[in-house]
Amino acid sequence: MIINEKFQCELEQTILAILSMNHKLLVQSELDSDMFYITLHKTIYHGMKQSVNENEIDLMKLMSIIGNENIDYYLRLQDSYVSSASYESNIMMLEESYCKRKASEYMELLSNGDLEFHEYISKLNHLLDEYSYSDKHEIDIQSLYELITSDSKQIHFNDYKYMSSCIGFIEQTLNIISARPSIGKSAFALNLLNDLSKSSQYKCIYINMEMTEKEIYERLVSMNSKIPIKSFPKSQQDSKIRADILNTLEEIKSRNLSIINKPMSIASIEKLIIREKRKRENQNKHVILFIDYLGYIKSNERNMNDRERMGNIVRALQTMTKDYSCTIFLLAQINREGAENPSMQNLKDTGELEQSGHCILILNDMNTGEAMLKDTHRMKVYVAKNRSGKRGGNLYFQFHRNTQSFTEEKTC
Repeated sequence: MIINEKFQCELEQTILAILSMNHKLLVQSELDSDMFYITLHKTIYHGMKQSVNENEIDLMKLMSIIGNENIDYYLRLQDSYVSSASYESNIMMLEESYCKRKASEYMELLSNGDLEFHEYISKLNHLLDEYSYSDKHEIDIQSLYELITSDSKQIHFNDYKYMSSCIGFIEQTLNIISARPSIGKSAFALNLLNDLSKSSQYKCIYINMEMTEKEIYERLVSMNSKIPIKSFPKSQQDSKIRADILNTLEEIKSRNLSIINKPMSIASIEKLIIREKRKRENQNKHVILFIDYLGYIKSNERNMNDRERMGNIVRALQTMTKDYSCTIFLLAQINREGAENPSMQNLKDTGELEQSGHCILILNDMNTGEAMLKDTHRMKVYVAKNRSGKRGGNLYFQFHRNTQSFTEEKTC
């Protein structure tokens, strides 16, 4: 492959110059240093990422990584003023250049017999999934007319049709599911995820930052098979239970469903959405994320208190629903003052939830006293806010704790 080294060098210098002056972009950057073609630029980018601390670059640490002989080159980059307005377009060109180099490498490996054809195709598809996108956005008068006169596209539930008719969840919105700790908000969210993931219309993703991977799959299998979680160990002796669990797992794994079991930052969540949207198998599907929960989302903002940081995270998630045409269900906690009849004022961490949430649901356990020991609890879901339907009403569900499943009552 013939590379225009002068153009490539200037492109990489421009990106490094922007990052050297915009430390926030540098902290948020998830570029791989291998994307840089010039070895010195790989080293400098790696050094910058390792040396940035509290939005400042530690020059002594940077010097120890890139070497004394290269620090003057870095300082010249820093002195060349480049507007960060061109950053995204330059990143797109860098990604395109990287993809072309990798595709050329794969072709050479294939030609030399060092790569099987199916491996070659798989590697090319991976590049397409990771980096292919279109930056065109043209809309004509007719399309604009249809956009403003058509109803917003609703999200369709199968198991919770009554709730769906009362609330009318719509696409490209940020929705809040809140409750006090240990009430059942994760179980409720998993039931909604379980329902939506059965549809071919949606690509569903559950970002689990609170439970173990074992707990997630135990709950999903139990609510689908109706086998109580406490009976799972019996599968070692009971062939029917074992077969039912295996069949349920196979059915779950066949869905358009991804479970992410790790802490994530707001930047990595955005990157995840972009990747899912780029995948060819998701092109005709609406991406729906469940994030469990707000308090665990990491942020690079270091000079803010927790309330300000959480507010920025919520605003960023709300923006993503519009920028990337996806829907987010965000789990949040109720503070201690909201013990009896919690309301929006009791939402923990930030007031931005009340502002940015399209729909806010607040769960509350109706069982009290000795009834708390029962397996089935009556749950009230208060619709505290709803921009697309009924607000202020209550929905009621039966929460079967042994199978972690919610069944709706036909009362609103």
